[in-house]
Amino acid sequence: MPDRAPAPPFGLHERRGRLNIFLPANDAPEREVVDEVITLLKGEYKGFTLSTVRPVSFVGWYQGTTKDGKPLWMADQIVLVVVDSPSTIGTEDLDLEVEIIRLEIARLYQESGSPQQSIWIVGHEVWRAIEPGQGV
Repeated sequence: MPDRAPAPPFGLHERRGRLNIFLPANDAPEREVVDEVITLLKGEYKGFTLSTVRPVSFVGWYQGTTKDGKPLWMADQIVLVVVDSPSTIGTEDLDLEVEIIRLEIARLYQESGSPQQSIWIVGHEVWRAIEPGQGV
């Protein structure tokens, strides 16, 4: 496991695992998936942040191929969701949490008729300042 950054030298803080979830939203069925993911997250977390859904705020680029195998840059309209989990990076709890979210999102896209080659969820550790008596 990599060395962790030292805690801030003063003040109260808490550590969390932050998940950045990248959701394709190119058409109506994919935007419906985004709405379903939002509903799912509302049932699992106390809060989260997301970019605008209509119109989307981000465009993700990736390299695909043409029918004859030549490289072709392709664009995806992306909704970015940021979730702070009470679990921290490097724990089995967070690993399981991410896998459950990934599988559920993959299922939703599959059922919408827009299966995804991969679901991007990026995790990293964050800490936030808290007031005395406040916490997770």
